[in-house]
Amino acid sequence: MRTTPVPMALPLTAMLGPLRAARTRTEVLGAVEEVVCQLVGCEEFALLELDAASGALVVAHQVGLKVGSGSPWPTARGLIHQAARAGVPYIAGRSFGGEASSDEWNLSGCVPVRDGTRICGVLALFRLLPHKRQLTQADADLLSLLAQEAGRALKVLEPAGAPQPLAAAAPVRPPLAALPRAAAGTFVGTAHTLVPAAEPTPSLVYLHPGELYSAAAASGAVEVSTILGSCVAVCLWDSRLRVGGVNHYLLPTSPGGPDAAPHRYGDGAIPALVDALQALGSRRSQLQAKVFGGASVGAGPGAAEAANGVGARNVQQALRMLAVAGIPVVEEGVGGSRSRKLRFRLSDGVASVKVLGGAA
Repeated sequence: MRTTPVPMALPLTAMLGPLRAARTRTEVLGAVEEVVCQLVGCEEFALLELDAASGALVVAHQVGLKVGSGSPWPTARGLIHQAARAGVPYIAGRSFGGEASSDEWNLSGCVPVRDGTRICGVLALFRLLPHKRQLTQADADLLSLLAQEAGRALKVLEPAGAPQPLAAAAPVRPPLAALPRAAAGTFVGTAHTLVPAAEPTPSLVYLHPGELYSAAAASGAVEVSTILGSCVAVCLWDSRLRVGGVNHYLLPTSPGGPDAAPHRYGDGAIPALVDALQALGSRRSQLQAKVFGGASVGAGPGAAEAANGVGARNVQQALRMLAVAGIPVVEEGVGGSRSRKLRFRLSDGVASVKVLGGAA
């Protein structure tokens, strides 16, 4: 059973809040990672900045790619470089594209980063999660907003000698909505073809922030997947009845009480998950819990803010409420400074976690 998703405006407000309130460059980059990984559903991306001296693209932050932060982007041509020059986003299957470089064979999309009218970088997305074949128009709109907010935040924090835009910007093309759409993985107007994304696995359910999913193993082999930054997922499993469920909440406590948008907040999402398992015939005494997430995304190891940040408070809320409910926690994967990709099998209660872009 999947709950009704929380309207996008709610998690978007929660995700962009830390970006707008960021006081350090690390906080800005961490906030960008949370939105790209969790709301968009991407596990490989890079935020690139224009170097002040050379005009080259330099990696400011990346997840899942084999290029380090501070390194120059491997190629000086292709769709990503074109987005920096022209100031026009590229979305695979939804807009015209030029000639791709060899490093862009799995590029899902890229949008220019601006600090006002000046182009100061590019946000490039590569491999998406299995449930997404390609970026949607809603994703494109979200990424454009994110790039704009990130550009403004980085401008406030940048040192003297700001990066300069690449020379001779190309004419602006029509907006994405006005462009003809192509099949997924194909560039319109060129002979270059991307490797198509794999078909979604039929048994895979992707859980967005503010959602909850529960089911019995007898209903079929189901694996729930989600990406967690500062958010927390609580997985519950009853080995006797073989029923399980998982939630994904953004903040520990609802300002309006646990009944206000309950699945978005820990104080509502955890009781709701317990209730969902009880509705399937389970009892609290039969349940075991696994808790994941709660990272201080983008912060360095041992950063002072990690102990008091949203991620830490989300974890504390989960552990406290599970203890009060008398449900033992048998596995944890919490804290750290990087996002996690969680997969939870409802057939046997097994959880697997992949840290995105580095050690937890």
